[in-house]
Amino acid sequence: MEEYFISGRIASEARNFAVRIIEKGVSLLEIAERVENKILSLGGEIAFPCNICLNNVAAHYTPNRGEEIRLRSGDLVTIDVGVHIDGYIADTATTVRVGAGDEKMRRIAEEAIERATEIVRSGVRTSEIGETIEKFVNSAGYRIVRGLNGHSIDRFRVHAGITIPNEGCPRGVRLRRGDVITIEPFITSGSGDIIRVRGRIYRIVRDDPRRLMNESARRLLQNLSKRFRSLPFSLRWVEETAGMDELLRKMCVYEYPVVLSADNSEVAQVEHTLIVGENSCEVITQ
Repeated sequence: MEEYFISGRIASEARNFAVRIIEKGVSLLEIAERVENKILSLGGEIAFPCNICLNNVAAHYTPNRGEEIRLRSGDLVTIDVGVHIDGYIADTATTVRVGAGDEKMRRIAEEAIERATEIVRSGVRTSEIGETIEKFVNSAGYRIVRGLNGHSIDRFRVHAGITIPNEGCPRGVRLRRGDVITIEPFITSGSGDIIRVRGRIYRIVRDDPRRLMNESARRLLQNLSKRFRSLPFSLRWVEETAGMDELLRKMCVYEYPVVLSADNSEVAQVEHTLIVGENSCEVITQ
């Protein structure tokens, strides 16, 4: 378990570093590259591309190579970072307003996490966590963004199979001692409905070159598998991308869709990684 705590410490430092460099005029690409380099300089490995979501963008946005989008005064910026040590992953996020402006949604998301972590222990149902988050967020006058949830983590697997909901649900999985999970409320002042558009973060889901007709696609799959295993990646990390279209068509690679609020309302996210104990939990990305 020690690797999880090291990953958590580095992820926290990288997240806090990102907050310090967010300012009017800086490009998303510069932020992403500086945060990712910070992770490496601290001795960690990058578990997934630095996500930088602006305003109505809820999840899975990372800048592409050469992108020139820059922060403007008033932008609501969510930074989501992932770190691993030998495959043991920590995942954390926060939301910041550029310049002066209302940050109430972030504070509500932070308190929602605090209330949820108070009940996390061996035997608690995931549905209880979701109900706790939703009840508090709604009482504060906001709504949960639908379709986005926390998750369990396993070695080299950011999403390991257990969903940690942000809403109440009829059934839930009982957590066990030693489970590693994230709690990450996504909240909005809007309807909570979402739309999905083409993505720019990818993950290998089928490492089977026999499915591929094109030699460049086979070489690319071999390279991606060797470098990233089952972890998400960005094409700005890859010099030669010939064959990527075939990898997507043949479902060797999954494309994470960028998630937007359907009514263009702002979205805030806060996230921590926790280790479930017998009678409580330990937050490793505080």
